[in-house]
Amino acid sequence: MKLKYNLIAWSLLGFFAAACDPMDDIYNEIDAEGTTNTQTMAEYVLTDADYETISSAAAKAATSDAEKALANAVKTDKALNEFASAEKYVPSIIAKMLPSWGKGSSVGVTYNYQNTPSDYVLEYRTVTNTSLGDKDYEALWGEGSPVKFLAPAHAPATVLPGWLAGQYKDAAKGDLVLVDYKYDDVDPEFTGEDLYSQDFETVEKDKDIVLEGWEQVTLKGDKKWQGKIYSNNGYAQFSANNFEGEVDTWFISPAVAVTSKDAGLSFDIKFGYYNADCLDVLVSDTYAGNGSIDMAQWTSVKDQFTFPEGGLPTATTIIL
Repeated sequence: MKLKYNLIAWSLLGFFAAACDPMDDIYNEIDAEGTTNTQTMAEYVLTDADYETISSAAAKAATSDAEKALANAVKTDKALNEFASAEKYVPSIIAKMLPSWGKGSSVGVTYNYQNTPSDYVLEYRTVTNTSLGDKDYEALWGEGSPVKFLAPAHAPATVLPGWLAGQYKDAAKGDLVLVDYKYDDVDPEFTGEDLYSQDFETVEKDKDIVLEGWEQVTLKGDKKWQGKIYSNNGYAQFSANNFEGEVDTWFISPAVAVTSKDAGLSFDIKFGYYNADCLDVLVSDTYAGNGSIDMAQWTSVKDQFTFPEGGLPTATTIIL
């Protein structure tokens, strides 16, 4: 809200004479007695109570919704505006405050002034306001999360629609809510224990991998994931080199209990002569572990990763 500050000063004589105020009778009596009570006040600053008084008076004078909105704004903004102007309402405030002052007295008045808001701004005066609290941030980041702000990983445009739907279940299309929230353009870094990890250091070189809890399910062909060792580093490898026909082999990890919405998946990978888009990463929360693959039970998360492009050997760390 842009406010400007003005100083207004006037002669009470001019005001009362032009307005034909009942106070004229009092002044006439004073003049008849030959007494003149002329005073000067250097400055008076309108108070919150004054703005409320003016707002009430302006509301009674309003003849349209727009004027009523401007009248009500005086109370909420603590500022006068084009409709509820100083010229209309400040003189009566001073007259009631200083009823004994005589004609010719003057007062300098300081007040806040709000430029006339656009129709767009007026429309938003009635919009509901809300804000995110600590419990809301925890719900958005995951139970037990210490993060008390939003960030790119939990961007407002991504998480707030769902949160608002839960808060305002009876909302209709077109309803507006202004949400106050904290935001950092850098994602927080978390430290904690791994939910599960496997380094393949126990694999046998050039042997089909057999690890506790892991499954190899071959849907096409007879190739399987094999153990490899290079520079004392064990790893799992799959290759269709020198194989004629199509191969499709799944290497399925043990079930892992995911206890946080912010759990991530990462793995180190090296592509050697990767000349086909044939590697996929899938997750399931219903797989029974019986070697029977039902694609309806699996969701690909491949698009969450960026694999190296090109056929030359490339090593990288993949993080979800």
